[in-house]
Amino acid sequence: MSREAPYANIDIHNNTGNNPHYACITSLNDRYLHLARLFSRTIVHFKKPVGVQAAALAAICPAVTIECGRIGSAAGVEAALAISHLPDHPVPASDVDLLRTCAIIKVPSEASVSFDGSDADFRFRADLDRFNFSEIEERTSFGFLGGNRQHRLLVIPGDDVAITKPYFDYSGGWISVSGPTIPAMLTVDPSGWDI
Repeated sequence: MSREAPYANIDIHNNTGNNPHYACITSLNDRYLHLARLFSRTIVHFKKPVGVQAAALAAICPAVTIECGRIGSAAGVEAALAISHLPDHPVPASDVDLLRTCAIIKVPSEASVSFDGSDADFRFRADLDRFNFSEIEERTSFGFLGGNRQHRLLVIPGDDVAITKPYFDYSGGWISVSGPTIPAMLTVDPSGWDI
């Protein structure tokens, strides 16, 4: 790709959960922000996962992953496909809603999940994805522990900063957030939990 000297990279994704359209970047450089802003004012700055196309090509050119909602929704993609260059001037802070990935949450591979109340190691609420990109308060419940109540969600650092506090509280069998947070990419599709 370096030999081709691309001026931008756009990696188009869909989600399994109910999410607004948003863009993800690995650099806060103005050209990256401009590219992301063409798609959405909601921008997530991330360091992990490292294996995505936008992360791999970010050293070569401005790169963005655009999250286009569920399969079949293409609104916003057309604007990004019509660009021919990227401005170098700063992006006004008022033009973007910038978030940072602090942690990646996964279900352990040996655990089961349900969203309909049936018994499973994690009995998530049926409307879990309605929390996406909303600020939720401490003690907001994601559901209940089922089975033998021994499993816990895996919390992986979303960047190079170590996780120093618990993200979840499991008191009384509830699965509740331990502090205010803004989740993204929550889904009620079991395949989206990387089981």
